[in-house]
Amino acid sequence: MSDHSPDNFQGYAKRCFTIFGVVMAITLMMVAVHFAHLPTALGIGLTLVAAVVNAALVAGYLMHIVSERKLTIIVLLFTFFFFAGLFVLTLGAHYSLPWGTSMH
Repeated sequence: MSDHSPDNFQGYAKRCFTIFGVVMAITLMMVAVHFAHLPTALGIGLTLVAAVVNAALVAGYLMHIVSERKLTIIVLLFTFFFFAGLFVLTLGAHYSLPWGTSMH
């Protein structure tokens, strides 16, 4: 069977629409979390987890990173870990003050 057959395209289109539906459902869940008036930390945590899942689905399936070559995935993973490390260093520096100083 050829890669350009109508059957293959319909399966691909079905997968894209399924991923799109899941992304829309997660986005609606994020809006519902906002209107649920949960405690601030819980609301932010749930929204961030939902946003990461949305980003992973969009990047992985709709941007076709899942089917990319190994080198592309390695570069993306390196970028993610570099960004996460800079994020942790930034948060650590925010709460690190020199001796004898205060935040007031």
